[in-house]
Amino acid sequence: MSNYATELIYFDPDDDVPGLGMPCLSDRCQEEKWAKIHRALTTGGDSAVAAEGCLLRLTRLCGRPIIAGNGSTIMEANNEYFASSLVEWGASAGRQLRFGGNDSSGTVNQLLATTVVNDAGLLQKLEEMNAITLGDVTEIVEEEGVRKRAWLSHRTLQRAGLGGLEPVLRNIPVPNGPLPIRAGTCLIPDGDLTDDILEFLGWAEGKACVRRWTPFRKGDRCTKGTWYTLGIANISRGAGSDQFVDAEVLLDPSRTVLMSPDVKVAKNRRRHIERQIVLVIDQGMLEFPKEPEPPSSGKTWQVALVKAM
Repeated sequence: MSNYATELIYFDPDDDVPGLGMPCLSDRCQEEKWAKIHRALTTGGDSAVAAEGCLLRLTRLCGRPIIAGNGSTIMEANNEYFASSLVEWGASAGRQLRFGGNDSSGTVNQLLATTVVNDAGLLQKLEEMNAITLGDVTEIVEEEGVRKRAWLSHRTLQRAGLGGLEPVLRNIPVPNGPLPIRAGTCLIPDGDLTDDILEFLGWAEGKACVRRWTPFRKGDRCTKGTWYTLGIANISRGAGSDQFVDAEVLLDPSRTVLMSPDVKVAKNRRRHIERQIVLVIDQGMLEFPKEPEPPSSGKTWQVALVKAM
């Protein structure tokens, strides 16, 4: 238990406040853990790739993933992941772990977690539907014959249960620029809302790796409340992570779909995954962001401990 009497055990006897000067075992453990990660990052090659992957996973777990090469400050999160204790350790000393990169402030890639700071429940709801950037809560509207980007309307936010987001967005300028297609982005062809939804997962040999979500009832339109399930071919492969399409398919005119978290269902001795539609949004043209060079090239992410704001 952390209290003043406990801290006296570790204070240096030479300091103004007398103590026993005993080493703190938990501090030593965190120092060793950080030393291993830092050593791997600076070594380069596969070691750097593995260490960076460890920290990048931590950014996703705490709801602050790296979007299109932009910087991100990692926050504390309630999980038992290997690197999570490093963030807690730094926070106890008033420090935070930050990945260097472009400043995303004011762009479509700025994380909602940097603006919604006093409502953990709202942030969790946004993360569950994969809405994590300012661009994710915008849509394309037409005013006087001109198409422009705007925040989701009051009615749309209320229907999605995101009414608490409206006062936050009211004080932020609407960001401009095309939205990036990132892992987890779900799209449906603009011309046929009864078609399958494609969820982008990543790249493999120049092809886009996707999961295909099919309407639970054939012919259902993609609207709020509609249930989707992994396609027959996907079910036999579990996560369906080995289905590939040409990247151009995802760049065709599409609507962005925000869905509920996975719901695991067991029917007739067969297990599958379902999701429910939360929002279907016209977000205009999307693009694939340029990927940063891998750590083995010598241009690693800058990792630093910064003062907590």
